Order: sequence, then C-alpha cells, then structure tokens
Amino acid sequence: MSIYPHRAVSVFADRFDKVAVATAVDMIECRKLRLGFFEGYMFGEAAWDMLLVLFVAESRGVRLKVSDLTFESGAPPTTALRWLGFLEERGYIGRTPSPSDGRVFFVDLTDLSIKKMEGYLQTAKTRVLNLDPTRG
Repeated sequence: MSIYPHRAVSVFADRFDKVAVATAVDMIECRKLRLGFFEGYMFGEAAWDMLLVLFVAESRGVRLKVSDLTFESGAPPTTALRWLGFLEERGYIGRTPSPSDGRVFFVDLTDLSIKKMEGYLQTAKTRVLNLDPTRG
C-alpha cells in the first residue's frame, strides 16, 4: 500500500492546505533519499515520521490502521506503539476501532495536530524557498 501517488484524489482535500501537503510529501521523500547516503539507524524520529505519513494519508482520504501506519512510517512495531501512545496522550492523534473487526484500530490526526502540522510545514517551506546562500 502506498499513500504517496500524486494521482490520488482526496475527499478531504479542501480541509488540508495544498502547500503543506506537498511539503510533507517532499519531506517524506527526502527522508527516504537520506537512507541512500547514511545508515538508517542514525535517525530515529518515529513520532515525526508517523505524523507526516498520517498528514499525507488523511489529505488524500486514506485512513490508516495501526499496522499500516507502522509499515508506512518505517518504525519498528514496538517503537510505533510506544509513540502512538505518547501522541494520543497529548491529543495529536485518536484511535478508532474498526466497525468490522474489533482487533483493528484506525489512527486519525486531531484538528489540533492538523493545524500544527500545517503551520510548521508552511513555515518550513517558506524558509527553504527563501534560503540566503550568503548566510552561514
């Protein structure tokens, strides 16, 4: 399963800022690109990776199960579960049981986290576009 194809159309697209979504996709791709240059174990930001993945998925109308989120974020299962608990306790995500299978839970961003993600991603994109090469 891949949540990244650009042809995917979201029923929730109007709820998400397009620049923020594009920036999140770019960040995910850059994080993957980094693995071609450095050992993956050097970088451990499971919570951030999961937030990015959820942001892109939800912007495209895709709901992720815990197992899907773990796979898409690249986090080991025990690490992902620990960070999901952390994110849920702080109000960044919610977990909803599947109506058809009580063993399965969907993970959703809260309005708070969507707002924070959009703010950060918009600001980050602006900073990158306005880089001053003389600054160092």
